[in-house]
Amino acid sequence: FVGCVASSVAGDEVNMTITDSSNTVVGGTLSDLSATAGRRTPCNVKVRLTGISGSVTYKVRGTRNAGTGNCSVFASATQPATFHVLDVGYN
Repeated sequence: FVGCVASSVAGDEVNMTITDSSNTVVGGTLSDLSATAGRRTPCNVKVRLTGISGSVTYKVRGTRNAGTGNCSVFASATQPATFHVLDVGYN
């Protein structure tokens, strides 16, 4: 997942994670939003998975680790949020 996160107040930290269908964290990153309230900060969360077959579900989640603000993920035509899935086939 690639996108931008922001908080309504300065000093927040946001943890963006990727979880599987049983809510187990399989990847994540911490974004420090301490600079300025409302400033959009780039966020890149990636994970490499192997041994997967059939239909699977993964979720991107955001949690505030520190601070008191409301945190949001932003996307637009000029700053899109994207998901990249690559199937490299059988090894």
